[in-house]
Amino acid sequence: MSSSATLPQTEQNLLSNPKGCWDWWGLKNTDFARKTGYQISAVKAMLDRLAQNYVASAGSDTFGTPQDFTGPDSTATSVALIWLANTAATGFNVYRSAGSTGPFTRLNSAPLPGASFADRQLSPNTTYYYQVRAVNQFSTESGPTGTVAAVTTAQPPSCDPYFSNNVMHEMKLRAYPYFGLWTRAMGSNDDMGSNNDTTFTQLIRESPGFFRKRYCP
Repeated sequence: MSSSATLPQTEQNLLSNPKGCWDWWGLKNTDFARKTGYQISAVKAMLDRLAQNYVASAGSDTFGTPQDFTGPDSTATSVALIWLANTAATGFNVYRSAGSTGPFTRLNSAPLPGASFADRQLSPNTTYYYQVRAVNQFSTESGPTGTVAAVTTAQPPSCDPYFSNNVMHEMKLRAYPYFGLWTRAMGSNDDMGSNNDTTFTQLIRESPGFFRKRYCP
């Protein structure tokens, strides 16, 4: 465990810290699971340090068709769309179609001020087709971007989560003691750490009597 409460230095010890995690039990600070905790505060400080010299791209300053249009991410019910910012445009319109050749329907009621859009309430395992047009101060649209196809993912399985200390997990028959020192998840035998009421674990139930040490997808 770290000698400093604010730095993520670790020391693996098979008895006190078998996973080599920093501030494993939250002994340094009781807010270990909150953003006010030492761990999260340290990570936030690292990210702030990395981003302190970031300079945003000015983008294109000529009005026209948006560039670099992509759909980089999706879930079972949403698609994320991004394109290169255009400082000469006052906004952007996003269009969607169920087919690659259209017809395309505008999704936003007013021009979007930014160069990104999240399309929500979609169907899982479905391909959608998108185009974007820039809008100038006279409400004139540019030509459309090339069509981008985006596929939503499969609907994730239902998840039955349980978060508690390891002693409570054992009392509820979600886990069992292992050699009196450790706790294992019932069914999967996943290692949950020390057998005490100060070690907290997230379990999911995959079937009656079968639990895994995992968070919901």
